[in-house]
Amino acid sequence: MDGLNHGLTVVNLSPPQLVMLVSPIDGSLTITFNWPSAYANKIKFGIQSQTELGGVVSTELLPAVQLGADLFGINLPAPATQTKFYLVTLS
Repeated sequence: MDGLNHGLTVVNLSPPQLVMLVSPIDGSLTITFNWPSAYANKIKFGIQSQTELGGVVSTELLPAVQLGADLFGINLPAPATQTKFYLVTLS
């Protein structure tokens, strides 16, 4: 037995890879990502958006919904404009 082993599991807390899906029906967006479930309540996921680069930034703290063991998703309504830029924040 390793005297330094304390039964801890190492998890990856690097920024997650995001997958964005656009609904062909209503244009709504779903952002999905993997994150360790044990740490889900330790971080806030936010979305910043703007309709043009350099324009006014809108910030929202949206709840990430757990979809599976370590799979989470954020649902966004369809953008009201043809072009919209998003930035996902972790804090």
